Amino acid sequence: MKQNPEPKIVKLYHQLFEEENLNVVKTDEFFLLRPHLQHLGSLFNGWPDDETLQKKKHIIQALISSILRILEGEQGLKVFNACQTLGVITNFVGKKVESIPQAQCLLLPGTPEDFAKVFSQRCRDVIIGDSSLTLKTCFLNTLLTIWSSFPKCLNNPLIINFCILLQLVEESKQNQFKKRLSELEDNIGIIPPHTHDHIITDQEQQISNGNNSNVFSLFLSFSSFVFADFDSKQQQDQTKLCLLILWHIINEPYVQNAIQDMHLSTNISLYKSPMLHRSASFAPISATPITLSTALLELLTDFNSTHLKHNFPFLHYHLSLSITHRILIYHKKCKIRLRSWRPLFNSLVSIINYLSQNLTKLPNDEAFHLLYRSLLVVNFFITYGDTFLPDAAAYDFLYYEISRQSTVFARLGKICKNDDEEQLFQVDKTCECFPKVANQLINILSIIEHIRPKLEVLAHSYLTEEQVINIVQQCFNDLTLKLYEGLENVEFKDEKNLENFLESLTEDMPHSVNAFWSEKIDFC
Repeated sequence: MKQNPEPKIVKLYHQLFEEENLNVVKTDEFFLLRPHLQHLGSLFNGWPDDETLQKKKHIIQALISSILRILEGEQGLKVFNACQTLGVITNFVGKKVESIPQAQCLLLPGTPEDFAKVFSQRCRDVIIGDSSLTLKTCFLNTLLTIWSSFPKCLNNPLIINFCILLQLVEESKQNQFKKRLSELEDNIGIIPPHTHDHIITDQEQQISNGNNSNVFSLFLSFSSFVFADFDSKQQQDQTKLCLLILWHIINEPYVQNAIQDMHLSTNISLYKSPMLHRSASFAPISATPITLSTALLELLTDFNSTHLKHNFPFLHYHLSLSITHRILIYHKKCKIRLRSWRPLFNSLVSIINYLSQNLTKLPNDEAFHLLYRSLLVVNFFITYGDTFLPDAAAYDFLYYEISRQSTVFARLGKICKNDDEEQLFQVDKTCECFPKVANQLINILSIIEHIRPKLEVLAHSYLTEEQVINIVQQCFNDLTLKLYEGLENVEFKDEKNLENFLESLTEDMPHSVNAFWSEKIDFC
């Protein structure tokens, strides 16, 4: 019986990997031939140890370099074959290396950024373009193979890949490939919950984010649904991931400029979960277009007010307050006036109120740390509010708001006093942030001591807002406030825990990727 001749591509593999003829991958013929994925995989499996793998490093990098060249500038069959080959190489190298730096050193002829730029751009072009269904499938499977082969990347691949996928989903709404993208998102574990479908009316579903709709505005709408479900650990992890993405995004100066740009103003819809004083809704924040920064602050304000619970999510609130603080610093720097400040300020007071009332039920270290961060933002309002509040009257009214909420701050002041007889709760005064909280209360309590008595004298006179502001202004003459240092610094030092969190997400991700999927396709 006549044996089938050996495919030509197998002979070329032999020339490349055994004879080390690197010119093979530079010819047009190499990527015009259908790759023999099983044979290519067997070559990698045949290298018994790391030393052998290192000896083949220059060959692997030459092959990857040629693949990137094809992805960057070629069309048709070459792209399909190059993408398949990349998926198989990634799959088998991922099984043999123990760290991402080792994989990068072995695989990449250049920097990881160079690889990501070429592959993600071509992947995007294929998915949202008019490429064939087979080619789209090829790129998505290769993307998922890269993801699942290196689940413990220390460079936050969750953020990078999620942003890429979000872009693809947005631009492929009318694309038959959206289902496959959703499956890919499912593997990353960030699909929004579907428990709210029954409360969204047809009219609400038709609400558009406006002509300036962009990835960030869609992500804010997406996050509002994620934030609404907060019962299970998985739902809390989804919320944490969204906040983490926002934190890293907002640290970019270019992003800060963009989200304040009036030319990017749009109608942004947010989901708000049902509470005692409101029903569930998904509607635009405002009837008129708003900046992305305004929408983000609205989202964080609602989060701060709706997740106060005994099993307190401290890390979530640290992220939320850090993002808020960072935005306010930019407002102060550029003298950008807040559209609405009272709900945001009151959400800060709500956090302080809840923590101070429940100190005996919460870990004191974490509670005082979050109290300190909350008071930092309150003092930022007091010190720099004249630069970002809507007008001078709003800044005066801020002092009234502090006086009106005197019970909250007075309670915390008593807790921080050294006189045990006046304490409402027994707390651990050895906490690192305990003296910092006491220090941050000095200005707040001074404002209350100066303004509150004068307001109480006229409490039965039904004062107008203008009269209240006049009283506050009169108190400024003899009010001396402390100038705090560090109000414009936002530090978030939980990177190790966040790294562990990202690793745990990737470890739980199902790895049902078949690198040889294309061999099931009948090309005849």
